[in-house]
Amino acid sequence: MKPRSRVWLLGAGLLVALSGSRAAEILDLTVERHERSYAAEVDVRFQAPVERVRAIVMDYEHLPRLTESIREVEVLEREGNRHARVRTLSRICVLFLCKDIRQVQDIDLDDEGNLMAVTVPDESDLRYGVARWWFWQEPQAARMRFISEIEPAFWVPPFIGPLMIRHALEREVRRTIDNIERLAEAGDGRD
Repeated sequence: MKPRSRVWLLGAGLLVALSGSRAAEILDLTVERHERSYAAEVDVRFQAPVERVRAIVMDYEHLPRLTESIREVEVLEREGNRHARVRTLSRICVLFLCKDIRQVQDIDLDDEGNLMAVTVPDESDLRYGVARWWFWQEPQAARMRFISEIEPAFWVPPFIGPLMIRHALEREVRRTIDNIERLAEAGDGRD
């Protein structure tokens, strides 16, 4: 066998091995602008047990592990694992413009193991915010569906168009999903 053929076969084998590696599969990702609010929806499949994925999302004290945009987290109150009030400070950048965003959310776990977070506007830089996470187990994977809508309480410069904001939000969602998958594969759900 010629050396060039061996290199090609080695490369093809490596490509097959990498394509078979376990990774989160984003089934749907949409970000839209509605007048002054932004909505995001993501449907993702993880190669990990649903309990581990849920535990990672609910590990509020360690949310910066999921995304580098979260700079600070403080759990202000907690009632078991059913309710928490969580304050975050995030830094969001679009092009060269960055903004620190304060947000306080009341997060509740329902009887089916799903989460709902409602922003407390008086303590946040958002006029409105709601997010929901649904989790369920499939035969070989965990699924998570996330829907969020926020309305900023701050001015967004007109040259920062909806398309740029959409791309920044999509990038952030993809990074967060990758980090959840990495932590789930490592078994670091702190469950």
